[in-house]
Amino acid sequence: MVGNYQVWCDVGGTFTDCFVLTPQKRQLRLKVLSHGRMPGSVDSWVDSSTWIDPRRIGQRDRFWRSSSVVLYDASRQAIAEGICSDFCGSTGAIRVEGLSQAQSAVAYEFIPGVEAPVLAARMMLDVPLEDPLPVLDVRLGTTRATNALLTRSGEPTALLTTKG
Repeated sequence: MVGNYQVWCDVGGTFTDCFVLTPQKRQLRLKVLSHGRMPGSVDSWVDSSTWIDPRRIGQRDRFWRSSSVVLYDASRQAIAEGICSDFCGSTGAIRVEGLSQAQSAVAYEFIPGVEAPVLAARMMLDVPLEDPLPVLDVRLGTTRATNALLTRSGEPTALLTTKG
């Protein structure tokens, strides 16, 4: 598959580690949470539907659009949820329509609805959630399954390997 992006991911119990080799031989690395959610902080409110998270500055405009969002108060209780309707990477502004009484939120989570390896690939390749990914050559491993086998937890499973 010459000319395609090569993606290697290891899904663990807490983190998913990903590595991408671009067609131009550029190497990218990223670690995301294995549950596929992306936490963030509310720095300030612009209006009743928009807040700023400076940690998001530099991400691609529209990247998080269409992602589910849950907002949390200081005691980590969910107080509102909605769908991201706009995201501005130059300011870190996140807009979620239809929020009511959410200005007490101090934290949030994006729940993009994709598995952690897909989220990591999108983040490294700078491809918004609503856009198609380019052709990828993917290798996926999981220490989660290995750990379940070693600890004999989870469903009954068989392990097949090749010689060597």
